Amino acid sequence: MKNYSVYAASALFLITALLVTNCLQPIDTLDLPIENPPPGMRYLMINIDSSNARTIMPIDLQPIASYEVTLTPVSGKGTDKVTGKSDGKDPIILVLAEATIYNVEVYGYSGEAGNSDILAKGTHSDIDSDTISSSESITVKMQIIDNKGTGTFTWDFIRETVSGSVSKLPSNLDFMAGDTAVITFTALSEHIKNDDLESKTIIFSDVLDDLKSTPFTQRTLNSGYYLVSLIMKKDNHFSGVIENVVHIYKNQETKWAPKEDQFPPLSPKTLTVSYDLTNAIGSVASSTGLAHGATIPGAPAQLGVTPPVGQEFDGWWEKNGTDDNIWGEQWIFADNVPSGSSASRVFKNLILYARWKDE
Repeated sequence: MKNYSVYAASALFLITALLVTNCLQPIDTLDLPIENPPPGMRYLMINIDSSNARTIMPIDLQPIASYEVTLTPVSGKGTDKVTGKSDGKDPIILVLAEATIYNVEVYGYSGEAGNSDILAKGTHSDIDSDTISSSESITVKMQIIDNKGTGTFTWDFIRETVSGSVSKLPSNLDFMAGDTAVITFTALSEHIKNDDLESKTIIFSDVLDDLKSTPFTQRTLNSGYYLVSLIMKKDNHFSGVIENVVHIYKNQETKWAPKEDQFPPLSPKTLTVSYDLTNAIGSVASSTGLAHGATIPGAPAQLGVTPPVGQEFDGWWEKNGTDDNIWGEQWIFADNVPSGSSASRVFKNLILYARWKDE
C-alpha cells in the first residue's frame, strides 16, 4: 500500500449554483492517482457533477460544457495561482502550497474551458490549505453572466390537452374555480431590484376560466433572477403558495409549468359538520364555524325527526352503513365522553350518519 503521508489531502467542494448544483464528493486519500506531493505542498481533488438543475432556466439556453477552477494565493507561503479544468465528468487534481490562504474562482464555459464563452462565474474567499480534509466543504454560488436586455416569461398550468382543448387542470385549481390567484415577481438580481414590477403582476379573477382561455401567457421582463410566486386564494380558506426562482435571459423564453403535486391543498379556516338522518324523516342543523381540531360541544337536536318504524336512535357515525353495515367510528361529542375515551375532533368538513337499531 502506498504511503501518502501527511501531505495528501482531499476536500468536499459543494458548488451550489442557481444554474446547476455541482456536488463535489470527498475521496479516499489512498486512491489519489499520483504520488506524494512535493515537500511543503498539498493535494486537492475536486469532483464536479454538472447534473441536477434547480432553477427554472430559459428553454434554449446554452448549457455549461466545461469548468475552470482558479485558486489565487492572498497570504502565506504560496505565491503562484493554481488552476484546473474539467468537463464535469473527470475530477480536477490541484497541488497547493501549505500554510497558504487562497481565494477561489469557478467559471462555466459554453465549450472548451478557457477557449469559449463564459456562461457563469462563482467566487469564494479564504480557503486555508492547512485545514483541507475529507470533512472540509465550501459553497460557491455561481451567477449567470448575462448581457442586460429583456426576455420572455411564460407559464402553463395546463397538464393535458386533447385536440387542442383543455382536458384537465391541476386538481386544486379545479377546486378553486370562482376564486382568485395572483402571480407576483420579486427581483433578486441587484440591477433589476428597482424595476417597476407592479405592472408585471398577473391577477386571475376566475382561476378556472382564465387559465382555460390563456393557458400559455407571457410577460416581458428585464434579464436577471426573479422569485416568482403563485398565490392561490379562496374564501374562508388559508392561501396556498408555489414559489420558484426563475432566470430571465436576454432574447430567451423561460417557461414556468409547476407539476400538479406542487399545488398545496387549501385548508379551510373554519369547518362544518353536516348530519344525514339516513332512513329517518326530518332534518337537523349542521355544526358550523368549527376551528381545525375542535370538538363538537354536543349532539344536534332532533326536533321533529321521525325515526324509521320500529327503530330507535343509535348514535352518529363516520360512515353510512345502511347498505353494507360498515359504519366506521362512532362520533363522541364533548358533553358525553365515556370513561377512558376522548371527544372526537374535526379536521375537515365531513358528514356524520345516523344509525338506527331495533327497539
